[in-house]
Amino acid sequence: MESVADAFVTFIGRQVGQELEAKEIAARFTTQNVVACTFSIDGDCFAERESEFRRMGRRVFETSHMATAKTMMAVFLPTVAKYIPVPFLLKDVDEWIRSLVANLIIQRSATEGTVKEDLLQSFLKNREKSNATQTEITAHALTIFLEGFETSSVVLGFALYRLAKSPEVQRKLHEELKSKIDANGGRLDFDVMQQLDYLDWVMLETLRMHPPAATMHKVCTKKYIMRKGFRDEAGNDMGVYVREGTPILIPVLAIHMDPKYYPEPHIFNPERFNPERKVTHNGAIFLPFGDGPRMCLGMRFAQAQVKLAMVRLILNYRVAVGPNDKPFAVDSRSFVYQARDGLRIKFERR
Repeated sequence: MESVADAFVTFIGRQVGQELEAKEIAARFTTQNVVACTFSIDGDCFAERESEFRRMGRRVFETSHMATAKTMMAVFLPTVAKYIPVPFLLKDVDEWIRSLVANLIIQRSATEGTVKEDLLQSFLKNREKSNATQTEITAHALTIFLEGFETSSVVLGFALYRLAKSPEVQRKLHEELKSKIDANGGRLDFDVMQQLDYLDWVMLETLRMHPPAATMHKVCTKKYIMRKGFRDEAGNDMGVYVREGTPILIPVLAIHMDPKYYPEPHIFNPERFNPERKVTHNGAIFLPFGDGPRMCLGMRFAQAQVKLAMVRLILNYRVAVGPNDKPFAVDSRSFVYQARDGLRIKFERR
């Protein structure tokens, strides 16, 4: 991960002064890092030409209209969606990931003992225990690739954009990074990363304003009564009875932007996550990774790569708003949460 971060800093150095799209440069870093951690290969994402992994990463979300409709029906009409014979992946993406994993498995079978430890190798080691097929291993690899680069690039891209829009926050973050690292003899290590409180607050505030999943889709697994025992003034039962199998849509972004929980929600204010100022509420009001036993398994990995990229960039560069920046608006046409007009930023050397 550190070598990828070094290459990322060098790549940004070649773009100093140019207007860049924050999500796209973030996706270059997260794709390169996830490919390295999953497959132990070079994703070639910092080259001038377009990387195959970046091209396929975008292609995954270029679904057909029927696939989009099936995805929506899976939420609201799951029994009907099962009978729509439309794959989520486009044919060329499906063939590409199957071929990639199959070739890597063949290579590793021929060079046992010299294979690097990565996530794919972990799957292969446990293949007999779980009785997993090659198709299932491929599906797991694709899931890690997609969720590892896409959601993290959303967070990193928006974090850079919010820092560009908030010079005072960026100044405070740089001061914290510089003081903590200088106190450690100029070294950035795991212990120092654990001491960067303001960095944590910046990331958490970014996740509050821009959660990668604006909504979460769940299915009720057993009968449940919400507001059990609650009655109105007339004594009427105000409980909400949820049946087993009921699709549940949780409006994560709406909760995060509710002034009842977060005063002045449209203002980027990392200080709201300062434990001394943080206001507690009953229930789950911060859900960027979900909650409970089914919360995001890759949360720690995602946080680690986003924080490392932010540290390395802010130590070396100032980030400013690009000349063609437009007011932020969500792209309602996109399958994923992103800005309609992009996130325009530029870097300056410190």
